[in-house]
Amino acid sequence: MTTARTWRPLAWTSRSLPGCLCPGESGPNETPDAPVLLEVTKEGSQVVVHWCSPPSAVTHYQILEGQRHLLTASMRARKALLPKLDPGTMVCVEAVNRAGSSSPTKTSCKRYELANNSQHDRWVIGGVLAFVLLLLLALVVFLLRRNKAGSRSRASNPSYRGEVVF
Repeated sequence: MTTARTWRPLAWTSRSLPGCLCPGESGPNETPDAPVLLEVTKEGSQVVVHWCSPPSAVTHYQILEGQRHLLTASMRARKALLPKLDPGTMVCVEAVNRAGSSSPTKTSCKRYELANNSQHDRWVIGGVLAFVLLLLLALVVFLLRRNKAGSRSRASNPSYRGEVVF
């Protein structure tokens, strides 16, 4: 008779083999590593904060503006929407578990800046102007050819010379 093997969580494995945690995994009794803050961008009227989780046990995340708490997000969250944030504000994401919260790092904090699209805008405006100039040039060439063809037909038509043809 065979006995069914039961799945045992990482916590059991790490306890049974002292000092043996999976690479990059820290338990719930160790202060978590800081998450990696990917971006802080404006989408419509809201600001989106997007991060990657740390290789640690996390119960929830805290989104901070400097030292001021803005929002708490669940352990499964990787994005948060903030209603309003002034440009130039420093935003940090902290990972939290029962041992405490991660310390702010260069990778867990970012300054919120409005996107600088001026270079993109210049290319779009330049492209539109080039297109308009090309259309005008095509119109001028068309009108000149039409005018030239029209004057040839008038020159050979006696009614334009005031002659009466019967």
